[in-house]
Amino acid sequence: YLKGTYTIKEPDGTEQTVGDINPVFLDGNEIKTLAYQVEPIPDGRTLADVFIIYGESKGSLEQVLDTEAELETVTILDECTLNETSLRNLVYEKGKKGFTLQIRNPGTVDCYVDIDLADIIIDGVATTASSDEPILVRSGKSATQKVNAALLEEDYKSNENIRVRAFYGQRKASLVKVLEADFEFKFKGIDYLFSGLLVVILTLIFLILWKRKKDKEWERGL
Repeated sequence: YLKGTYTIKEPDGTEQTVGDINPVFLDGNEIKTLAYQVEPIPDGRTLADVFIIYGESKGSLEQVLDTEAELETVTILDECTLNETSLRNLVYEKGKKGFTLQIRNPGTVDCYVDIDLADIIIDGVATTASSDEPILVRSGKSATQKVNAALLEEDYKSNENIRVRAFYGQRKASLVKVLEADFEFKFKGIDYLFSGLLVVILTLIFLILWKRKKDKEWERGL
């Protein structure tokens, strides 16, 4: 988890400060692009004081990154568009030990989407779980994103409402847009009917192969 404060020092001596109100979750081996609204910055050499506190939990941001960096200016054209109906049907699947979320892309360009489940309870502890990597959702299509989270049955009642935070954009490495939605906890157990049918089918296949083998042995006089 990290919480940053960024002070932009403009060439004329004026300053403006932006940053995070709440800690931001950053999973292991993950890159996350954070976006902030700033006033127009004039041309010229601009520096920024970067002050970030971070740690393994929201309540223990005990480590510090304090540095100064030169501000670079880039133009990002991102036409990826999601809306309030794009995030659908969040379900916890016990057999897969994780959540699945359907994502629909109503826009005219393909989008990459990465999701966090904020403050879910796992083994009685509040944490943030995230998908392994962004998925590509084609224009006008839907895709399913998975978040690994091995909940205990005791955790179900503690997760009655789950907030999904989707980071999305046209470029996989620059997911500069954010969409949030709340879902009621939905649970899907192991599909015993499917498992039973699978066992029956495998048993029948085994019996057929066994019978064919015996028939061939009888034809050879064994």
